Amino acid sequence: MTLVFAHCLEYQSVNDAKDWYETTDLPNIFGYQKMPINMLHNAIERLSKRDSSAIQRTVFENLCNILGEDSSGVVYDATNTHLAGTRSSLANKGKDKEGVRGRKLIQIGLGVTRHLGIPIFHHTREGNIHDTMMFREAIQQFNGMGVRKGLMIFDRGITSKTCVLELAKTGWHSLAGIPMHQGVKAAISNLDLKHIQKFRNIVVQGDTEFFVKPIKFNIGGVAGKLIIMQNSRKKEDIARLRRLNIIKARDCLRDFGASIPEELEIFFNNTKSINWHAITRAERYDGLSFIFTDAKIAAAEAVHLYFAKDIIERCFKLEKSILNLRPIRFWLDSKIKVHVL
Repeated sequence: MTLVFAHCLEYQSVNDAKDWYETTDLPNIFGYQKMPINMLHNAIERLSKRDSSAIQRTVFENLCNILGEDSSGVVYDATNTHLAGTRSSLANKGKDKEGVRGRKLIQIGLGVTRHLGIPIFHHTREGNIHDTMMFREAIQQFNGMGVRKGLMIFDRGITSKTCVLELAKTGWHSLAGIPMHQGVKAAISNLDLKHIQKFRNIVVQGDTEFFVKPIKFNIGGVAGKLIIMQNSRKKEDIARLRRLNIIKARDCLRDFGASIPEELEIFFNNTKSINWHAITRAERYDGLSFIFTDAKIAAAEAVHLYFAKDIIERCFKLEKSILNLRPIRFWLDSKIKVHVL
């Protein structure tokens, strides 16, 4: 408990927690005037041998009872954090969420309730495991925690046919972001996207205004709907910036003989003149994003629920800032997992 208090109230390393203990009321509460360093290390060792799933389930169930939360809707995501130690088999070099390459990383998956963000469970895995694999394992973890059906909200980096199908088979409904891929392009190829820009299709989410249209869609054999969201302000900004960059590239080519940037080559013909048809094709998809769900909910509700998943980002922010989960300075895998717990 000394380690927990030190971590949450005034972050201390294990070595510094010994001295910090004596400046608090904990000696009077616990009945120990001193807290030798070996007692703290022994506490970590003992905790590493306990069933973390049982601990997490107890915390989750007690919090739900106290706060009146239900688990009919849950949010899942994965993040990574880097290690200062060098001896962990969990650590693998990669690119972290901050975009830094070469760090030794571990993956942390977290499931929380969608209303209050109460943690249901977490799992810690090797740093080179893809988010999709983490999610497939998480489905089993939810079931093991007694959370076996409801609405699962997750990000587009996790979405796959296998995950959606596995959720459907186990009684869950999906609400997931979908990246722009060929299946999505084919589904909207015959739609007049300008036609959805009508007042009745507006959904306001925070400071953003979306034009929203649901259409029938299928993922991995699971029938549902694809919710098309068009952010008109973002659409205009992207198109404007693209045009400015193309004009700048054209002028530099004409006046100075400069080469066309690789990402803009598609917008120029073989004669180095501007390909207006390519620009028109690109602008068709500007400002678009997509959600898939097989739940029987209105499109506007789906949009609000999907963006409410930001609650898990706040959970990760707490882990990495207030709880100092970056970097982890333990070396041994067992102590790393206890530190995350």
